[in-house]
Amino acid sequence: LRIDVGPSIQLMRGLEEGDYDFIIGRLLPESDADAFQIVPGKIERVRCLVRRGHPLAGLHHVPLSALKEHPWIIQERGTPIRQAVEAAFIGKGLTVPADVVATSSLVLMMALITDSDMIAPMSLEVARLMEATSDGVLASLDLDIPIEVAPYHIITRRDRRLSPAASRLYALTLEEMTRLRE
Repeated sequence: LRIDVGPSIQLMRGLEEGDYDFIIGRLLPESDADAFQIVPGKIERVRCLVRRGHPLAGLHHVPLSALKEHPWIIQERGTPIRQAVEAAFIGKGLTVPADVVATSSLVLMMALITDSDMIAPMSLEVARLMEATSDGVLASLDLDIPIEVAPYHIITRRDRRLSPAASRLYALTLEEMTRLRE
């Protein structure tokens, strides 16, 4: 069993090249959807994680305009979360944050937000996990608007049969995905 975590572009390339039996990710615009079996996933909600002592922590209905005044640590351009965050700013008539450290490293994000006023957007599930395991050091901001990312899916290649072990993990993943959507 091998589990990799990465952006959809990396995972889709690995699936196309036969490195993965299936992925949880997003179909790329240049991918031939007919070549894949796609089970719809769910929309990801974005939470902005900060240190508990951050000037915006604990405030209610924080406007996006207030977030622009702080440094950000966020995934690279073109990633779904970054696109969703930038679209939210643009949708409110704001320019996107300029003071940005770009990384996909969750470890680096955690290290930087615990010792600074940086803001780190991530999926709701990851933010909850980080808050729960941080001994009260981290908090999610209560934004005045929701930020959502396009849905992710469970994707397999139509021309490739799964091994018995991969089939079992795939079935368990489908069960969990169904539970999460309810």
